[in-house]
Amino acid sequence: MKVAQEDGTLTVERPTDRGEHRALHGLTRSLIANMVEGVTAGYQFFEYRPDYETITFAAHAPTRAEFTLTIPSTPNRVDFISAAFVDQTNVPAEPEPQDGVRFLIGARDAAGEVALLHELVYDPTVDERPKPITVSLDAYRGQTIQLILLTNTGDNTNYDWSLWVDPLVIVRPQGF
Repeated sequence: MKVAQEDGTLTVERPTDRGEHRALHGLTRSLIANMVEGVTAGYQFFEYRPDYETITFAAHAPTRAEFTLTIPSTPNRVDFISAAFVDQTNVPAEPEPQDGVRFLIGARDAAGEVALLHELVYDPTVDERPKPITVSLDAYRGQTIQLILLTNTGDNTNYDWSLWVDPLVIVRPQGF
């Protein structure tokens, strides 16, 4: 693909009309359009991104992880978003009893006060897909906090491989 800027306009040109070039042309154009929209709408994001493509924080419950975040001072909504999931890949055909994982999100402010922001239980005997999570961080605008991600087991720890999928802290554009 050839990307050019002229007179404030970006253009994407493909070398041929072959299917793979048309597909890559559309993808490139969409990615650039989304970047331009994000910049012009004031969309900002702050995210934890490890050095691999799949953005997942995974461990066998119980776990605790804390991340220091400075929440921007903005009138826009500030949210933590992720999804909770319990991996059942290695569960045998005749598994031992399992009772799920509790996912908890908390915040510790500069004064050391800890607040529980969200809690959910993922029961792999019922739930088959990741459960989306959205938690407002608006109360912490302009502050540096410790975002706390916890997983706890039920009565047993059988097959409790818990995953925080795509954890992000985002500032939403006006109107979203």
